[in-house]
Amino acid sequence: MLASQKRRPIIATGFLVAAFYLYSYQELLPSIIQDRMTALDAVSVTDIDTGDADNMSVVSPLSNWEVAIDSIIEKGRIFGNGFGGHYYAYFDYIRGFDYKFREHFGTNAIAGHSLFIRFVSEFGVPGLIGYVVWIFFGLSKARREDQIWWTLSAIYLFGRILKLGGLFELGLPIFLLAPLVFYQTGNSKSRKRRMIPQSK
Repeated sequence: MLASQKRRPIIATGFLVAAFYLYSYQELLPSIIQDRMTALDAVSVTDIDTGDADNMSVVSPLSNWEVAIDSIIEKGRIFGNGFGGHYYAYFDYIRGFDYKFREHFGTNAIAGHSLFIRFVSEFGVPGLIGYVVWIFFGLSKARREDQIWWTLSAIYLFGRILKLGGLFELGLPIFLLAPLVFYQTGNSKSRKRRMIPQSK
């Protein structure tokens, strides 16, 4: 949305100010979001490792992110764990902590909680750079109808930073085919209008 607007710096600044305001006055947010933000502020890495953290909206992303960071920084795997390797890296890393005895152990171990975390874990620094560049490149094409798939894929990747780390989702074909249908429909209407003879 921002990439397609002429005043995007102003709009982006407005969004950032609004986000900071809501973060500062969390009582304005719905209670379920307040609970998650409170849990996120209160949790520490030790809580994750020992399994003392109970909020899965916090445990799931942070535990998987720990695995990704450990792989790159501690183990020196700058190219990641390889395609599908996050699952194995997860169990290899968590094996040394009490979290493995908790009921939520292994949550989202395959998907890494989100596609972004999975990309960083499996493809390392190149995966991190590629993911971010793809998003910005796609958004830069937002004003070009013939490049709509780039923009849609960027929006798709951005949304999956928050959740869903599977490489393929059931709704993806519809998501990608929708612009093709609308584009063809628009073109057919334009052709029909050109074919109608104009009365003098």
